[in-house]
Amino acid sequence: MKKNLFYLVLFFSLVLVSCEKDPIVETVTLSLENKLTAANTEWTGDKSGTETNGTYLNKFDDGFFVFDNYFTPAWNSWGGFMYTNKTDVTTAGWGNNSAITGGGKNGKVYLTVNTSSDNPAVISFKDGQVHTFSGMFVTNATFTYLSMKNGDGFAKKFAAGDWFKLEIYGKNAQGADTPSVEVYLADFRNGKSEMLNSWKWVNLESLGDVKSLHFKLSSTDNGEHGMNTPSYFCVDGVAAVK
Repeated sequence: MKKNLFYLVLFFSLVLVSCEKDPIVETVTLSLENKLTAANTEWTGDKSGTETNGTYLNKFDDGFFVFDNYFTPAWNSWGGFMYTNKTDVTTAGWGNNSAITGGGKNGKVYLTVNTSSDNPAVISFKDGQVHTFSGMFVTNATFTYLSMKNGDGFAKKFAAGDWFKLEIYGKNAQGADTPSVEVYLADFRNGKSEMLNSWKWVNLESLGDVKSLHFKLSSTDNGEHGMNTPSYFCVDGVAAVK
């Protein structure tokens, strides 16, 4: 009896020690609900940031994640990230920044992305440290979706063999690029005719610990000046381990 009691005490002692050694994992999920109070509004940037050749680099955050925004008032244009709670899924053209879903995944306010080599969309962390991204939800912007569906004055209507791809990669503590995670926002290969019109979860744990997150878009519709397909998509529910 004493021997059994000894082993029982030993077992629970080992369990307690094991539990004490397990790290506490806290996941932070993006929340921008306090950024916009009125319905059907948006923020595409302002002149509060650092100005270079007429474009202002702004950074906004939710207390944990930091997003880069580029605002050019002379052209009433923006790049990088903006946030919106708009719900317009029918108006074509670059002036419509709504998601094709008609709203956010986690609440009403979500992000729209317009990324390019000149105005790259970047997510970093307010504490300046490395963290592991759990993932995020992505979908097409209405502008891009309707352009691929119907064509427009610049981009063609998608047909058999076409595709529109998002690549997400990180930069580690040494500044080196990680391998990327690929997501097809439209896929007309091999008899398919798919265009993403719902929020799709993208797991990013494979990127490991990174200081920032970066995005690259590519398409089968290209011209003399690069990609014809609009370089827009939408993001919500960004999550990372604190």
